[in-house]
Amino acid sequence: MRVLRLIGSLDPAHGGPSVSAVSSAIASQRAGAETTFAFVAAQGTPDPPAVARLHNEGVRTERFAYCSAAGQRGVAWGVSAGLLERLRHGLRDFDIVQCHGAWQMATAAALAPGGEGRARCVLTPHESLTDHDVEGASRRSLGLVKQWLRARILTRFDRIVYSSEIEARDSVPAALAGVARSGIVLHAVFDERAAAQPVAARPGRGEALRIGFLGRLHAKKNVAILIEALAHAPGVRLRIAGDGPERERLRALAGACGVADRIEWLGFIGEAEKQEFLAEIDVLAMVSDYECFGMAIAEAMVAGVPVIVSEETGVTPLVRDAGAGLVAARKAEAVADAFNRMAADENTRLAMGARAAKAARDHLSFAAHGAAMAACYEALLADGRCPGI
Repeated sequence: MRVLRLIGSLDPAHGGPSVSAVSSAIASQRAGAETTFAFVAAQGTPDPPAVARLHNEGVRTERFAYCSAAGQRGVAWGVSAGLLERLRHGLRDFDIVQCHGAWQMATAAALAPGGEGRARCVLTPHESLTDHDVEGASRRSLGLVKQWLRARILTRFDRIVYSSEIEARDSVPAALAGVARSGIVLHAVFDERAAAQPVAARPGRGEALRIGFLGRLHAKKNVAILIEALAHAPGVRLRIAGDGPERERLRALAGACGVADRIEWLGFIGEAEKQEFLAEIDVLAMVSDYECFGMAIAEAMVAGVPVIVSEETGVTPLVRDAGAGLVAARKAEAVADAFNRMAADENTRLAMGARAAKAARDHLSFAAHGAAMAACYEALLADGRCPGI
C-alpha cells in the first residue's frame, strides 16, 4: 500500500508531534507501508535532522516552502502553495493520506471531495482536537473556527487515530460520539533496532537526587510547581531542559523560592543531547495540566528512568499499571512529597526504573505501532472500516 504522510513542520523545536510523526512513519514503513512524507520548511534552510533518519529507513520525503505572504500564522498552519498544488493533483497516487495535526493547511486540503477512487484519509491529531486545545484558543473567534472545523474533521475523515484514552475522550463532542470513526494507537517510542541499554540511576552514588524536566517552558507544563516543590525537598536538585515563553518568569520564581542554586537551566536540547540528559537524572517529572500522550515521559521510561506524572497525561495509566513511577496532584505540596519519597528509597526508585523500561518495551515499541497502523490501513482499503485498535 502507498501512504502519504503530511505535516506542517519537522522542526523538533516545534514540539512532540514532529518526533512522534517521524517515528510513526518509520514504524509503518517497516510494517510494509510504502511511505512518502511531505513537509513544509522555510526556503533556503537545511533539512531538519529527521529527514536523514527517514531516508535511512527507506521513507521518501517531499519538501515544500512556506508561503511567505502568510506570515507567522502561515508557518503555524503549514501554508504552502507548492504543497497545495501537490495535493490538488497528486493524491490519487496514494492509497492512504495521513495528516498530522488538525490545524494545518494540508488537513483542510485533504478534506476536499476527491470523487471515486480517492485516497482514504487518516488523521493523527496530536491533541489538536481536544477541548483543551479548542477551548484554549488565543482568541474567541479562533476558538469558534476550531469548533466548526472539528465537527467536519470528525465526520469526514475515514479514521482518527488518537494516542491515548484521554485524547479520545476529550476530542469528540457528545453530539458526535456515535459518528466519529476512531481508534487508539500508542506512539512508537521504543525502537527495537536502535535501542541502547537503560540508563537508569546508578545506586550508591551518594549525591543529591536529580529530578529532570524535559519540554517547552509553557504555562500548561506547570514547571512552576516543580520549582515551588523544590523548596520543600532539601535533598533534591532540578535540571530543566527546554525553552519557551515562561523562562524568565520561572527564573524569577526560583530566586523568590530560594532554590536558584539547586536548578540547572540547560535550554533547548536536541535528539543527540537527550540521551545524555536522561543518563544524568534519577527521575523525570512532568505534572502538566494536560498531555494527550506525554512523549518526554515515554522516552524517560524507555531509558529506564522512573517518572512523576499528573493524572491528566495520556501515558499515566501505563505508569500506574506498571508501577513505573508516582502519580501526583498538580500542587507543590504533593509534588514535594513525591520528590522526597523518591529521594528516601533508592531501592524502590531503581525498581520503578526497571519496570518503566519493561513497560515501554512491551507497549510502546515501533513493531507494535507499525502493526496497528498497518492493520488500520488494510481494513480501510478492504471495506472502509478500521478495526478497534
